Amino acid sequence: MIVETYPIALKKFMKFTKMKSVTLAEYIGYDVSYISKWINGAKLPSSRAIERVNEDAAALFAETIEKLDHRQDCCRYFSFPADTPDLVFAISDYLSRAYRTSLQSGRTEKAKKSWPVRIITSHQKVAHFLKDLFRKKLPTLTGKEELVIYGDFFDFYDDGFWSYLDVPSHYKRLRIRVGLDKEKIRRHPEYVARLYAVLNRFMDAEFTFYDFSALSDANLIILKDQFVIQYSLQSHRGMMMCSYIDDPAVVHDIYERFGVHHTPKLLTHIQSPWNDDYGYRTSFYETSRFCFFLTNGIEYLLPQEVFDRLIAESPADRAGNIERLRITWEEIIAKARVSLIVPTPSFMRYLETGHIDLTDVQYTLTPGERIDHLKTIARTLTQSQGITLGTMHLSPAFLAYKEANLSFYSNYRMSFFKKNTLAMNSRTDPFYIIVDKDLDAMVLDFFDNMTKSTYCHPCSGQELEGKIKVYQHMLEKITSLAGT
Repeated sequence: MIVETYPIALKKFMKFTKMKSVTLAEYIGYDVSYISKWINGAKLPSSRAIERVNEDAAALFAETIEKLDHRQDCCRYFSFPADTPDLVFAISDYLSRAYRTSLQSGRTEKAKKSWPVRIITSHQKVAHFLKDLFRKKLPTLTGKEELVIYGDFFDFYDDGFWSYLDVPSHYKRLRIRVGLDKEKIRRHPEYVARLYAVLNRFMDAEFTFYDFSALSDANLIILKDQFVIQYSLQSHRGMMMCSYIDDPAVVHDIYERFGVHHTPKLLTHIQSPWNDDYGYRTSFYETSRFCFFLTNGIEYLLPQEVFDRLIAESPADRAGNIERLRITWEEIIAKARVSLIVPTPSFMRYLETGHIDLTDVQYTLTPGERIDHLKTIARTLTQSQGITLGTMHLSPAFLAYKEANLSFYSNYRMSFFKKNTLAMNSRTDPFYIIVDKDLDAMVLDFFDNMTKSTYCHPCSGQELEGKIKVYQHMLEKITSLAGT
């Protein structure tokens, strides 16, 4: 009876056949790093894939053994019957039994110690444990990890969980997969502000929200290749108990078994929505109504001189996109209805820095160009009844917008968020696409209703012209300081 573990069994077959890890990796369709981890015991193949892995590996081992004319030696070495009719089956069965031995032993060859499950009880102790865990773990990550949460985003928000990820020393990319209960937003539209606050706080994270109904039973928090937490979350009392395990083999197996890869997405991150694969550039601007929440200046309504400079300084393919965008905005100003909402702190930051993201183009306006930009906006507001501007003042309920770096764009059919590139890691995806139509409509309603709120002040062209003199004096000071 086989008593050895999977790493030992796999290593024995590779040594017997003198096979290299890269050869086995190419044959079974895995990266060579996986083979190395299986051999040294750092990981095991997933339970879902083990049957195919063993069958493919066995086929390659058997083929190699036959070519070397080592069939009899193989049977003696691995204690197979001398008249074994199907060598592939015998090897596959050998590997499968070794795999079960590894699972039953609860250890890998690399880690022969015990991996106990740690139990934490009471809300206070659980909160302290999780905060300390992420404070220690996040700075050690490589930037390729995934945090998968089987639960509702808003339940975790109410319990204070997202603050545990707020580690000052962590500036690496982290993909976060979490469930979202749309019914909570339907009942409480103000919950969109909570969603925005978290997305805006974690510029270096890449969130994907899934339909909560498909993730409501497992109650798991999985940091891939690191640990698994199973929790008990009670309404209005928070997380009252959790168990923690970091056995590499168990963590890997649970991650593979409870993957969210086939769960419907509601919102996901992306490098750019303007790729042809998504068809956004044409379809987004073909409507006649828009709502923009802008946190990095007013990146549209630029003076012609700025467009000319952008086009002159850009590669040919990008210059063509900028020119098409300029023409598109001329048509929008003439025919469309556009609601622009700008938080006051974000507007002041733009005046100081001059930085804008024009779709996927970054640009810094000179102080003089910023003044011309404001004059163009004021002139457009005066001449076009379809363009409105609201400046959003801070209130205790909307302090998240004090450091707002996440803009929202909608054409009342599709919507997306865009991060301020100056506030994020350059490797992180800067866009969020809202995939689910119901969620899209609820988020749009929230931002659309901002224009009717008491903290959003309508700004006319005449009012903006009156303020330009004040801003111009400030920018003249910036220019004089820059020249000294």
